Amino acid sequence: AKALQTMTTEPFLHVPMDAFIDMLPEALQDDAAGFAYEVIEESGKFQVVIRVGPVGERTLRGMRHAIAAMAGQGNNLIVDDVLCGGEISEYLRLLSGFDLRLVGVFAPLD
Repeated sequence: AKALQTMTTEPFLHVPMDAFIDMLPEALQDDAAGFAYEVIEESGKFQVVIRVGPVGERTLRGMRHAIAAMAGQGNNLIVDDVLCGGEISEYLRLLSGFDLRLVGVFAPLD
């Protein structure tokens, strides 16, 4: 996101998902109600499984609506989010009136 900001002629704000997760109290950072993290081994490779509880879901839903509100005020945004399911349809609905570009980044954990 920071590299993209240096290439654009218009200013773009970087909106990281982690900033919203970090707003939660420490007790919900690794908790079933917020975000629970589990390292599993599958076929000799380690993976991190993230389980999102009701408070985490509400936080991320609020983030997507906040992003739509910021865009609605004329802000250009680079949103750093992890899309695992229905989030993309919510983004498409909330940002239907904007020039939306989706970029996928896939990286191994090792």
